[in-house]
Amino acid sequence: MKTNKKWVESLFYQQLDLIKEHATNLKEFPNDIEHVHQFRVRIRHLRSLLNFFKPEISKKWIAKTNKYLRECAAVFSKTREMDVIVEYFNEVESVHNSDNQLGTYIRNQANQTRNQVIAAFDSLLFVDHINQLFESIPFKEKKNIKKKKLEKRLVSFAKEIVKNKKAIDFQDYTTLHEYRKDVKKLRYVLASTKPIENHAILELEPIKNLSEELGVLTDVHFIRNTLATFDGIDENQTRDFLSFLHQKEQKAFQTCIDLLSEKETKLWLQL
Repeated sequence: MKTNKKWVESLFYQQLDLIKEHATNLKEFPNDIEHVHQFRVRIRHLRSLLNFFKPEISKKWIAKTNKYLRECAAVFSKTREMDVIVEYFNEVESVHNSDNQLGTYIRNQANQTRNQVIAAFDSLLFVDHINQLFESIPFKEKKNIKKKKLEKRLVSFAKEIVKNKKAIDFQDYTTLHEYRKDVKKLRYVLASTKPIENHAILELEPIKNLSEELGVLTDVHFIRNTLATFDGIDENQTRDFLSFLHQKEQKAFQTCIDLLSEKETKLWLQL
């Protein structure tokens, strides 16, 4: 069985439409943090698809498009990081009588960062450029793509993730972050390619759960590091927040261990 290129294009355009929507909305509604978040998520999703279908498309075009998308997402990295810190602080604030000075400082930093970045972002220019890039996707000569070939590629990708779990160092942010990126790539590709997904081999839900729990671990790491850089904030003011982060970290760590156990990976990969 073969897969039509129009179907592959539709996967790209589905994410592209969402990216453009959030690019426009983040300018129109700068205080809604979800637009920045979804702008970055959808770019990651699209880049995951581009990398998955790389063998069927011009390498030069893939490299150029990926570079532009990566740079645009990176513009909002600091904004998203500060928004995440606020989200975590709001959660701990609802449980503890946390320091108002710390909360005020964090929210002011987040608002200042977001306002500066969004003000400098030209959404019209971005949409125009992205439309030009995707005006004509340069597929290679073969008219269709074999479904079986894509299925094998998906399974191979998943098996590599299972294999690489042995190299994870949960104390090393860099390796943990890189592993999480691979898990997210698989998650996004599986979410988009339902028509070719063999459900007897790959299950999306545990991969999605693993991605989210790894996200908690990386969030906690960078929040701790960021708190240490705040001027005028001492250890007493961050005690409750750090305690809350530790609890979140321990819970996520155990969940990741469970999801990456041999028993669980055999279930979601049917190995």
